[in-house]
Amino acid sequence: MSILSRLERGIRGAVESVFGRAFGGGLQPAEIRRRLMTVLTASEQPSEGGSRVANWFLVDLCPGDLEELGPLLPALTATLIEEIEERALRAGWDTSGPFDVEFRARPGFATGQFEVTPERRSGTPGFRVRVVSGPDQGKTFEVAGREVVIGRQPSAGVALTDGDASRNHAVLRSDGYRTTLQDLGSTNGTFVNGRRISKQEIRPEARIEVGRCVLEISRGRPVWDDGGEDRV
Repeated sequence: MSILSRLERGIRGAVESVFGRAFGGGLQPAEIRRRLMTVLTASEQPSEGGSRVANWFLVDLCPGDLEELGPLLPALTATLIEEIEERALRAGWDTSGPFDVEFRARPGFATGQFEVTPERRSGTPGFRVRVVSGPDQGKTFEVAGREVVIGRQPSAGVALTDGDASRNHAVLRSDGYRTTLQDLGSTNGTFVNGRRISKQEIRPEARIEVGRCVLEISRGRPVWDDGGEDRV
């Protein structure tokens, strides 16, 4: 596991401890989690072939509470998004785009007061791809799209120089909250956690091998379509 991964895991542990306590003014992060899940469930509406839910959530907080969350906010946001994704996956819900949670200071809110507003937003998921070992070690790619190609092709979203990688080696696909990795008939194969795959859903912290490069893939910032908002 890379140093960055260990740091991120440590931050996640700190976030879990935050869920178990209140801040000075009585804000309960665990209550934010519960409210998000309630709002998510309440946003369910019938759609063709199933049900659709909101995918973007704005959490308004007292400015002081938001400041107190401080350095834990990015990891807290990522943890909440993962829990929303897992809930939606279990329920089989569809969305208009990737899930996201944003926090905003609301002047006039009392300490401990917060509000969650859901919307349906169309957009494409973002990926952050880090090369943690191999010829391209140290490179980081910030890409967005429902399909992102990995390979030596210069036009690939994740363009590697590794001679053992095929020009179009593999592709990342996302429907908004599920991410799959598919081999594109590469010469040397694509591996997830040491096992050769043809197509597989991947989760955070998966170890992906393309040629001699080892990649870590995490969530990046979504790219939203203009005018794609639909208040629930």
